[in-house]
Amino acid sequence: MTLYRKSMMVSKNSITDEKKIIQRGKAYLTPMKHYHVKEFESIMHPANKVEVKDFGYDSVEEALFEIFNSTESYICRNKYGNIVFVGGLSFFEETPQMFTIFANSLEHNVVLTAKMSKALLNLFDKLHPIITMTILSKNEHMLNWACWLGFEPVEMSTDNRFVEFVRCNSQEFDVNNEILRPIVH
Repeated sequence: MTLYRKSMMVSKNSITDEKKIIQRGKAYLTPMKHYHVKEFESIMHPANKVEVKDFGYDSVEEALFEIFNSTESYICRNKYGNIVFVGGLSFFEETPQMFTIFANSLEHNVVLTAKMSKALLNLFDKLHPIITMTILSKNEHMLNWACWLGFEPVEMSTDNRFVEFVRCNSQEFDVNNEILRPIVH
């Protein structure tokens, strides 16, 4: 059986074989695979397609293949099997940098996107005490979303095009945390 998605064929077997690392109802996060690039390219949110150029890529496909090849990335599928977003961490900087790219169905999946973004961030918090984000200053919705996730704006780029955010997870890595202390006998 094959599902048809906006002229993109995706094998039903490839979807059912996806490893579900986080699941909420029938929605889930799974590691990004090669076939997700083509599937997501045709349904990427128009605002994210514009950002691809702002971040210096020549095409959406180029950006998605770089994400697939050089980041820890995951896709979120809704209960119908449609991709809602691609999110993950890049490790090009000193501290990991979180990114999220939305599908054009964002307006219909706002609550799911919020829940699964938070779940993905909680997964990253277990491994990384500090996570950063870089967001275009003209993208007010993304700036608000970053703050909602617990990131704090810390700096503007010299040309005022980008806002740098940081999220410190001191609870998971606090040396004074009773839970994390070794037991002394």
